[in-house]
Amino acid sequence: AEPLGLLYIASSLVSAGYEVDVFDMACEGYENLMVDDDGYVTYGSSMSDLVDRVAYFHPDLVGVSCMYTARESITLDVCRELKRCNGDLVVVAGGLSPTTNPIKFLDGGVVDYVVMNEGELRLRQLIENLNQGVRLEHDLDGIAYVDNLGDKVIIPAHSIVHDLDSLALPDRHMVNMEKYFSIGVPFAPFARSSRVGHVL
Repeated sequence: AEPLGLLYIASSLVSAGYEVDVFDMACEGYENLMVDDDGYVTYGSSMSDLVDRVAYFHPDLVGVSCMYTARESITLDVCRELKRCNGDLVVVAGGLSPTTNPIKFLDGGVVDYVVMNEGELRLRQLIENLNQGVRLEHDLDGIAYVDNLGDKVIIPAHSIVHDLDSLALPDRHMVNMEKYFSIGVPFAPFARSSRVGHVL
């Protein structure tokens, strides 16, 4: 299914005037099947595909989503590769796993910030603060990072989006919806068609 969380965040950033690209490695490289030495099977875009996409788009910041504990290792590998190809790139992790265990994502030195809980407004505010050189703890919550002294700073999330209608709708044109339809992995057994979109 399309990555609704990322699409909501992308739409929020676009509405604030930022240029955004969404790269769903699992979908875009779905035909690329890989088996490691331990027999672990994965599919999706390769790290070289990721490097090519970053080189093409040339971002200042990359957000990486990790929804499941089982994906933490590969997510950190992706972050490590991003830093390897551009040490100045700001790498932000978000999703359920970084929210529940931000320290794990900060420990490896390849994640600059963790956005916890809802990211639509937090990531936008983080970017605005970085652009203005504003100290994060002044007006942000739900952010974790390593400060200049090497200490991990976790600012717990306490604010929530009360008016969901204030959020920009996810722009599904940012991904190849036809590819999701053709892959056709159902989230439920009762879909009446392969052309299923998701609502959150």
